[in-house]
Amino acid sequence: MELLPRPDEWPETRSGKVVTSLLFVVFLGLAGIPVGFGFVAAGIPGGLRYALVFSVLMFLTAAFGYFSQLRPRHRESDIAIVNRDGVAATVLRDRC
Repeated sequence: MELLPRPDEWPETRSGKVVTSLLFVVFLGLAGIPVGFGFVAAGIPGGLRYALVFSVLMFLTAAFGYFSQLRPRHRESDIAIVNRDGVAATVLRDRC
């Protein structure tokens, strides 16, 4: 089986902008935790709940960004060209 080369038209998803954005979102999530405890220290205990909800939303956003932008969608070994009845065909193997 011959592996398919990656087409030049397909952009690389591991750009610096994506990584920087995800790190910034994680930073916002981490910053929300001490801010919540700051609300408790200031005598506003309800602020902790909202700050923690904000942090969880930021972490979920970062996870979504990772799974949709950075995680490899397939391995090169999952795609191959085979000869079927004298015609080249593409085979995509399932990971399951």
